[in-house]
Amino acid sequence: MAYTITVTNNGPDSAANVRVQDALPQGITVMNWTNSLGASGTGALSDVIPTLANGAAVTYTVTIAVPESYTGNLTNIAVVTSDTLDSDTTCAQCTDTDQQYIFTADLVTVKTDNKDYYVAGSNVVYTITVTNNGPDDAENVTVQDALPQGIMVMNWTSSLGTSGTGALLETTPLLANGASLTYTVTIAVPDNFTGNLTNTAVVTSTTLDPDTSCTECTDVDEKCVSPNPDCDEYVIPRGISPDNDTKNDVFDLSKLPPIAKLQIFNRYGLRVYERNNYVKEWDGRADDGNELPTGTYYYVIHFKEKSPETGWVYINR
Repeated sequence: MAYTITVTNNGPDSAANVRVQDALPQGITVMNWTNSLGASGTGALSDVIPTLANGAAVTYTVTIAVPESYTGNLTNIAVVTSDTLDSDTTCAQCTDTDQQYIFTADLVTVKTDNKDYYVAGSNVVYTITVTNNGPDDAENVTVQDALPQGIMVMNWTSSLGTSGTGALLETTPLLANGASLTYTVTIAVPDNFTGNLTNTAVVTSTTLDPDTSCTECTDVDEKCVSPNPDCDEYVIPRGISPDNDTKNDVFDLSKLPPIAKLQIFNRYGLRVYERNNYVKEWDGRADDGNELPTGTYYYVIHFKEKSPETGWVYINR
């Protein structure tokens, strides 16, 4: 911090032996000064101007180093005396008091996967957005996202180009006022996962946050249990009626994730149909091209990127 001390002689005579003093403020140990006459020094200012002519002025620049641990008001007092009688001593002492400025940064954190349900055996993708609403820059912004209970596989990337596996724990040295930082977190939900899926992100900073209500966000998803139109990612048909009326003639799985192979079994467990890279080709015929009779059949859908699914489908002729 730099102070300017200006000593002016308003006359009517010259001033002899003008003494300028500026003691170290309480709690300050480092201080340097220079003046417009070319003099300089370290530590407390104690300088004598032999003669200050009527109308003349001498300017001092005093620089102090304020420790990081400094608290409270900073008070600095400059005192000027002279061997020449001063007809008005009200301006011979000046005090400057500065209140401590506390840097603050309001960090707002939003975490969501934009869903209310999860599907066991699939991936869930969360977005964590940390925004600094100021008024100052935020230093050492740490984002933590622990693995939810029961989750073993987790990967993340950030808008800064960083990435990692496992729990997210990263510190960004500086998040400027008005800036945002985004993380994409992907977790793999096991096939046997049950109960709610709870994920919590916590954001901290070494800069004071005046409102900590938005520095921790929790996203809770319920398990999707089919059939449930509010959360089913897709619907597997329960039956087909291959009568060439263009309605429900085939086992249409085109809205499902990519399928590596579809297998159809009869009620005796014998495989009657199989096709790789299936989309919607089965029309109730066996592999040999013969029509299968009306009845219930069982399927195994082998997905390319998720666990297989099993169920039944009814052929109605």
